[in-house]
Amino acid sequence: DYDNSDEELPFFIPRPTNVSFNRGDTAILVCGIENLGTKTVIWRRASDPNPLTIGSHVYVGDPRYSAKASPENKEWRLIIEDVRTTDAGVYECQISSRAKLIQHVLLRVN
Repeated sequence: DYDNSDEELPFFIPRPTNVSFNRGDTAILVCGIENLGTKTVIWRRASDPNPLTIGSHVYVGDPRYSAKASPENKEWRLIIEDVRTTDAGVYECQISSRAKLIQHVLLRVN
């Protein structure tokens, strides 16, 4: 049954994978996803297996972090307020599915 759109798997659509912000700015990392459906988006630092955010829920005690979904733009954003040089590095946007769908975003802080 190929016309059942519920069966379409999510996939990433191009968004900037290298972003630069100045210290003290609000950093926004964007993940573009088509066909997310009932799946959720997980953000984490590539160096840390623990999630920063799952869906709109924040799982770290740092109030600078938040996640914002803009499904109409097919964008899921990780927002880091008052960004610091220690925040720089590689972040992962993962789609919660059996297939490990991961997009990396490199954050530079000047």
